[in-house]
Amino acid sequence: MKNLNSLVFMVILVVSGCATPPEVKQLSLQQMEYFDSAIEAVSAQSEALIMATEVIVKNAKLGIENRERESKASMENLAVNIIPTLTDKKKKEAALKMLSEVEETVKVAEKSRSNLDKDLDKVRNKSDELTQYLRKMKEVHLAIDAYVQSEKAGEKVVSDMLKYPSVNDLVTKANNLIPKIKQGSQDLQSLISGMQ
Repeated sequence: MKNLNSLVFMVILVVSGCATPPEVKQLSLQQMEYFDSAIEAVSAQSEALIMATEVIVKNAKLGIENRERESKASMENLAVNIIPTLTDKKKKEAALKMLSEVEETVKVAEKSRSNLDKDLDKVRNKSDELTQYLRKMKEVHLAIDAYVQSEKAGEKVVSDMLKYPSVNDLVTKANNLIPKIKQGSQDLQSLISGMQ
């Protein structure tokens, strides 16, 4: 009888030890709300970052246009005021030099505008990547939460809801995102530093 009582006591301890406390379940549900809030916050910050970048790009493009105008005005001034005083040979040399400088100014301006547009696209893409990363982390948590409830529920969530063959596949996908997000964060910081 003593062995039977000991065995029953051990089974109760093991079963009660395996059960997830209600506080943990509540914390797990609360963490889902944290992920939703984080996703909203990152989305809002991303929108603000993109808007600020758009303003920077717009102002930079205006600066490029102003430099183009000033360069063209300088060339026109040269053409009107200085070239008439030169000999024919010197006029031709000055005109060719002016055309070359105008062409170079236009090329530099176009390249600068193109680079600004590319940088803006990079900021948008990196912001999207960060939001996607948070959504993936929410998926990971959803799987963990289901496993907290029961292993069977966890497996069902992983396969049916999240469309992964196993938890290992979900973990691998999440782990593969980490270096991309770290690199994306560094790229964003570099882009922002380069625009200042």
